Amino acid sequence: MSNAAGYGEGTGAEVSLTSNASVSGGAMGRAGRTVRSLVPARMDRLPWTRFHWLVIIGLGVSWILDGLEIQIASSVGTVLQDKGTLHISSVDVGALGSVYLLGEVVGALVFGRITDMIGRKRMFVAHCSTRSAGAIGAGIMIAGGLIAWFFGVNSERQSLEDISTPLSAASQSHARISPGAAT
Repeated sequence: MSNAAGYGEGTGAEVSLTSNASVSGGAMGRAGRTVRSLVPARMDRLPWTRFHWLVIIGLGVSWILDGLEIQIASSVGTVLQDKGTLHISSVDVGALGSVYLLGEVVGALVFGRITDMIGRKRMFVAHCSTRSAGAIGAGIMIAGGLIAWFFGVNSERQSLEDISTPLSAASQSHARISPGAAT
């Protein structure tokens, strides 16, 4: 009697090698040699546990989030073509999408290799450190913007000279009014 995968119950699976090919697990055989293994039949009898559900759910959530991320990135392209935004061409939007996807693939390969070399724990700590530094930097930028707004610095669409002119004029008028200022 065989199970759903076609392996014999208790008798093991037989793999016939007709050339110098590898069997899963890296075993090499010669032409016409049969390799007997109980591993496939034993794996089919393993119970489905909570761990398996967690892996399937985790992979499914990652797959859905990756699809949503790509959908958001592609829908941003039409907004970037508007005259009120960057007003870029369709070719540029396509190039941005291609570079985005290329970056995802290369990033996964490069950082996967780095993770294999230095270990998951060190890579996780480096990832958390980088994200924390970015969050702190964003907080500082927001705080700087709030401080500038509170003190009335309006530098939108102005050059540095235009911003500094009122400040230098205020310091010159203050010097003329002070009692100890030389005239």
